[in-house]
Amino acid sequence: MNGRSLTAVSAVVAVAAVLAFAASAHAASGCAAAVINAWQNGRLDASYEPACYREALQQLPEDIRIYSSAEDNINRALIASLAKKSTQKVGAVKGIVRKLAGTPSASSIQRQAAEAAADPSASAVPLTVLIAGAGAFALIGAASISVLTRRLRRGNEP
Repeated sequence: MNGRSLTAVSAVVAVAAVLAFAASAHAASGCAAAVINAWQNGRLDASYEPACYREALQQLPEDIRIYSSAEDNINRALIASLAKKSTQKVGAVKGIVRKLAGTPSASSIQRQAAEAAADPSASAVPLTVLIAGAGAFALIGAASISVLTRRLRRGNEP
């Protein structure tokens, strides 16, 4: 491949990448983008229309869907939005919203984990870890004895 064709291929790849980025940015427009931005800023609530939450769920990038709690959080906000629109005071949707509202968000769980890790009294090793470590040492000891026994037998053979 000569220099011109390599440059042309590089230019085509660069243009394709720019167009793909622009298409993905344009795809998440309107209220769906507002829902996703609200989630990213930690300010997602039931203030959007249910259609916005549904659209945001459809447009949610796959990596965010897999590696974060965005899908669960947006679903929770969608249910809360539906319940907010309903005129019933007591019902199945309200019960679900109460249960979902009672579950901690990912950021509060992370905050609790950080506080627990920073606690100076949290230096004790859990019992299960100690038992697993003792079992591992027992297995290593048994393997060592087996290897030594084989070597001693080979040394005594004529």
